[in-house]
Amino acid sequence: MNLYNKRNNKRIVSWVWLLAGYLLIMFPTLAYAQNIPSNPKVVKSPLLAQPGKPGGQLTDSSTRRPKTLNPMLEFNELLQLLNSTLLEINPITMEYEPALAESYEISADRKELKLIIRQVRFSDGVPFTADDVLFTFNDVLLNPDLQPALQSAGLFLIPPPGMSIEKRSERIVLLKLQQGGVVNSNALLFLLAQVKMLPKHKLGSKVQRGNPNLFINAWGLTADPSEFASLGPFKLLEVKTDRITLAKNTHYWKIDEKGTQLPYIEKFTRIFVATVDEALARFQSGELDLLSVRPTEAVVLDKFALVVDGPTLSVNFLAFNQDITDSDLRGLFRDMRFRRAVAHAIDRLTVLSHAGNQTPFLIARESFVHPLSPYFNEQATLKYAFNLTKAAELLDQIGIRDRNNDGIRDFPSGKTVQFELITNQDNAIRVSFAQQLAANLAAIGIKVNYKAVPFSELSNRVNLQTRQARYEAMIISFTSEASLADVSYLFAIFHSQGPFHVYRFSDATSDTLPATQRRIDEIFSRTMGVQASSEESKKLLEELQRLLSDDLPLIPLYSARVVIAIKKDIRNAQVINVLGPTPFLELIWRGS
Repeated sequence: MNLYNKRNNKRIVSWVWLLAGYLLIMFPTLAYAQNIPSNPKVVKSPLLAQPGKPGGQLTDSSTRRPKTLNPMLEFNELLQLLNSTLLEINPITMEYEPALAESYEISADRKELKLIIRQVRFSDGVPFTADDVLFTFNDVLLNPDLQPALQSAGLFLIPPPGMSIEKRSERIVLLKLQQGGVVNSNALLFLLAQVKMLPKHKLGSKVQRGNPNLFINAWGLTADPSEFASLGPFKLLEVKTDRITLAKNTHYWKIDEKGTQLPYIEKFTRIFVATVDEALARFQSGELDLLSVRPTEAVVLDKFALVVDGPTLSVNFLAFNQDITDSDLRGLFRDMRFRRAVAHAIDRLTVLSHAGNQTPFLIARESFVHPLSPYFNEQATLKYAFNLTKAAELLDQIGIRDRNNDGIRDFPSGKTVQFELITNQDNAIRVSFAQQLAANLAAIGIKVNYKAVPFSELSNRVNLQTRQARYEAMIISFTSEASLADVSYLFAIFHSQGPFHVYRFSDATSDTLPATQRRIDEIFSRTMGVQASSEESKKLLEELQRLLSDDLPLIPLYSARVVIAIKKDIRNAQVINVLGPTPFLELIWRGS
């Protein structure tokens, strides 16, 4: 009898395994369904144009190797794949959406924000609860011992004064503000969409009073992967000198419309390269599956599929040094009528149309506010059509005229109106803009001494550390990694204290700012505070757009388009936009 039962038990077990194998072959998503939370977030179109199938690997590259894997001390985009936030910004609509917080409610008096936490688990299976939220904010973000380290790491996500978070249950936390209300505050929502939630069970022992280095040194590049716990689409698998490899987080809390758990990719590797040229060579050799490329590289990749989107965040612009020591030029450069005249002397479309095979990958810009930004308003931006007659009229209004009939305008003092314009010699598009501007201004009586210089000299002419400018006019751009849902990428250039305020460094120490600059500073102060509602912020930032296009402290010229080269079996890559591939990697899958 016992022998008979054992034999039948073996037969039953065999049939169970055969049935399980059959189900996994016929319905592969069942292999990943066991760890999906009871209330997952469902990702739909347009983020996911076509639901995919799980499996496969993906490899890309970066020239930026993270210094640490601690998301409180590092802003490397790779950490987006390992960590998650209470709210998140939809990378297509740029609207705030629930993430680890399933929903939120605002109290009647607008003093409290109740966050309902989604029932999810860290990658090691430990539940994510309100205790982890309180640990992240109270023990780390608001910890005075850690503030110097967080700020030196570039953490600008400082909670507003009087902010506190309380636990009501395992799934409910209350965020309170002593000053002002929380309703529709863009700054507060941005904070909740940026602060990565930390696992208390892994890092709680690393936060000790009087010993900040314990937390600062935690989650370094030499830490064992078992020390980590993730809430993002991937978990840490391996760290090497030249690459970091991640594995699918089988506890991830997002699914597609068919119920398949994201991410689709089982393993993701990011290889670190010294130069973009090395990355291009590795992609062409087949080592990489996708690569962000510049227009000059896109033109040689005709054998690969290309995803081409709108402009990058970086804007190439024309700047005049309004602190120049020459008093005549300083007065001219500070006159917005002169800057408007110059804007009318620029024919963006003609320059870009003559860029040869790079033309499809370039786009004219007339505003520093990105078109994808929720605050972009086409009507709030003035257009300066190419018109040399209009430009000449504005110059006449200023009072600079050709006083000796030599074809060149003069200052009232009789001195010739001329200035030096520089840009880097290895950028053909900037050179074309500089050459065209020099010719067009010469046609209406302004002498431009154009000079192409090495990029190193161009950079040395602007010292951002000492806030010194040794140029008269230049064409350049600055790269920013700020979020489009925030205004910090504009703050860096246009606020009087901004680190890239290259057109008038003296504003940083001036007691009497120009009226326009003073209003610009006021707008930043208001929109970056928690008291301003989203609707008020939108109106203020529309005003900012009008001020920037009316006063023209800098003259925008063009941007490169976002171009991603991909292997032909990569699916759902068409959704990639200015944010680059990283926010979309959880949605990419490999097809035949």
